[in-house]
Amino acid sequence: MSKFVIILFAFFTAQTSIAAGMKTIIVASESSGATREAAINSAIVEAISQVNGATFASSIATSISESSSESSSGTEYSMQESMQQNIATVTKGTVQYWRIVSIGQNDKLSGLWEASLEVGVSKYEQSKQLKRLRMAVSNFQIDSKGNPHDLDIFRKAFVRELENYLTQTRKFAMLDRSFLSEQDSELNLLASGKSPTEDLARLGQRVGMDYLIVGEVVNAGKSSTKRTMKSTGQSMTINKSTGRTNYRIIDVATSQIKFAASASGEVNSLSIGDAAREAAEQAGKKILNSIFPIRVIDFQGSVLILGQGGDTLRKGEQYKLIKLGKKIIDPYTKESLGRSESVVGIIKIKDVQAKQASASVIQINIKIPVDGPMPLMIARPFKKDNTEAKAAVQVKKISQKGKKKVDSLLESSKDDW
Repeated sequence: MSKFVIILFAFFTAQTSIAAGMKTIIVASESSGATREAAINSAIVEAISQVNGATFASSIATSISESSSESSSGTEYSMQESMQQNIATVTKGTVQYWRIVSIGQNDKLSGLWEASLEVGVSKYEQSKQLKRLRMAVSNFQIDSKGNPHDLDIFRKAFVRELENYLTQTRKFAMLDRSFLSEQDSELNLLASGKSPTEDLARLGQRVGMDYLIVGEVVNAGKSSTKRTMKSTGQSMTINKSTGRTNYRIIDVATSQIKFAASASGEVNSLSIGDAAREAAEQAGKKILNSIFPIRVIDFQGSVLILGQGGDTLRKGEQYKLIKLGKKIIDPYTKESLGRSESVVGIIKIKDVQAKQASASVIQINIKIPVDGPMPLMIARPFKKDNTEAKAAVQVKKISQKGKKKVDSLLESSKDDW
């Protein structure tokens, strides 16, 4: 009956743990010791070593030895519920349960006790995303004498939007560094003993980052300008919000600067947040395309399938289609400079999904084989300079309004002549 209860306990523990990112692994473990207690403790440590490694097992071996207790009746070892709880606590929830399969003294080994146990060991299964390049965005500094309120709004919005953008790319494991105090409070709650014992295995699982994005806000502000046309007397108010930041990507282990650039945003409104969002998108695209340019992963008729999606791409955007050539080596440093690139066409985003997107070909000067290996191709941002076109449209609208006003004046005053 007790065996059934233990197995049932292990089953439900495993089911609960899987849903929470935990997994209980049942292992058979054997070890020996000078006393019965020492043999049991050694077998438990051996089980932990099998699942979580020798380094972790050795770090809690002393705690296991100090916390364990036994009550014996003849040759029968009776496990106390308190002992199970003590072992689970000192191992930070790593040992879910354990039971003795066999135990006894071996006269051939100078009377050493030999213990064979069945042990349920918790293993925290980290997200597969953590195998990606781990990156975090720091809280940017402010290097400006402008309006403190506007600068702070731009700084906070830029950091948040850049985190969102890089997360959406699904190319990085983005780590949060903005709410560490809230995370620490939750971990302290786990350590306080007010949470289920199995949750203790979550402690010590915080991972470090590979790259850290740091920077400073150079300027940010908003303005309103009122202009009056001399020809018509028409007045209009032009609102504008701008902001600019310098940023760099640092290798945390070596402090080496891996990438550095600047980003700016400008919108025709009084929203500093919108200007920050535009700057963050600009920075995100630069970072992404310098590390993971958008790859063309498939060709279906006249439609290309891109290996990127989410909010980082928008329907209707145009990109340069680039064919990758041979690898290029720096003659001085002997380091790889990537591959040669040649623009072979222009594509337009047709549809965007969570992890991929499709694009139609607007212009192309190479033939992509339907069957057989595809050439290595990537897509880089392509944006036409339409400043003059926008200005022409604006002038045309103003001229039309002015002409209508003049016509109206002529019509109303024709009887005066």
